[in-house]
Amino acid sequence: MQAAKWDSEGVLREPDVHDASFTGICMHRPDAVSRPDATLTFKMEDGRPVELQLLGVERLVLEEFFEGNIVFEIEVKDVRNATDAELGLACREADMDARVLEWFAELRNSQLLLLEISPTYGAKCWALIRGVQYRFAEEVQ
Repeated sequence: MQAAKWDSEGVLREPDVHDASFTGICMHRPDAVSRPDATLTFKMEDGRPVELQLLGVERLVLEEFFEGNIVFEIEVKDVRNATDAELGLACREADMDARVLEWFAELRNSQLLLLEISPTYGAKCWALIRGVQYRFAEEVQ
């Protein structure tokens, strides 16, 4: 696995998954006490399969996963720079009551990243994670 690379705006550039098909997700726990990791699978425009591994998943929301999911872009930002609305999407909290805002303040003191997958078509994803790595796979089903 290699470390993913982002541009100055926080958009994923390596691997560049713009217009890739988002084909699957698998959650797995490395051991009994760690936070789970998630492996997202994509098929690049040139046909190469790639796996994006989200490390230390605290929250993950996946919506509108259809038969054909085309990625527009994947962005990441330090959770300290996330708005309440962005954290609300990642945590599935629509009501911004005092309890939720207090929780968001605690999250902002963590070392987490907020990852967002914006689609051209299909799946939307938000995740609070500890890191991202990737690899081009021999074969991703």
